[in-house]
Amino acid sequence: MSKKATLAVAQKSSDGLGARMRAQRRRLSMTLQQLSAMSGVSVGYISQLERANATPTLGTLTQIAGALEVDTDYFVRTP
Repeated sequence: MSKKATLAVAQKSSDGLGARMRAQRRRLSMTLQQLSAMSGVSVGYISQLERANATPTLGTLTQIAGALEVDTDYFVRTP
């Protein structure tokens, strides 16, 4: 797979991650500020993740998953 194709796949998967994160946060009627306080991750970074402008480390993803009451694989599994 070419480098360009690999980047496209990575971008597509991170888009899904952010959308799932936002959807779960909204299901729980949680604000960005509340998620930040519960996860220890900054509001700005969570916002970037939800808009697919950043890619979290596994540790950060685990912190957010815990605050959103889901397992980490919720964000990375394929449909």
